[in-house]
Amino acid sequence: MRKSKGVEHVLDQAGSRLGHPCDVDLLRFFRRHPRALLTSEQLAACVGYDVQKVSRSLDSLIGAGLVTRSPTPKSSARMYVLTSGGTHGGWLKSLLEVAATPEGRRALLQALARRHRPGGAPGAGGTRRDSRTGGSGRASEEDAYG
Repeated sequence: MRKSKGVEHVLDQAGSRLGHPCDVDLLRFFRRHPRALLTSEQLAACVGYDVQKVSRSLDSLIGAGLVTRSPTPKSSARMYVLTSGGTHGGWLKSLLEVAATPEGRRALLQALARRHRPGGAPGAGGTRRDSRTGGSGRASEEDAYG
């Protein structure tokens, strides 16, 4: 099976659970850190998106049952836990395997952008600030999502 067909298949299985590149990058982060105690600002800095976009993506992932969030007493930090198994276990594992490489992530983001563009035109994936350099090197979020 060609990689692009594998990416499309994973996104088909994910359905409406993934709507933005930040969703994919948060899942990648939580794959590496399945239990993370962080503030929203810290999490945003880790994945390279602004706090508002991370908050919207977290709400989406939590609503889909992919991540849980628990408050911590006397702290603004929250415990985030990547869920496993359940009805999304197969496609989530496949998605995380594809997204683990730079090429796989890029293919996922391009396919995701095509799905959210009128007419399915190819897109580049969205804005993600490089936390090491402050640069992006990717098409803007407006370019990818109209």
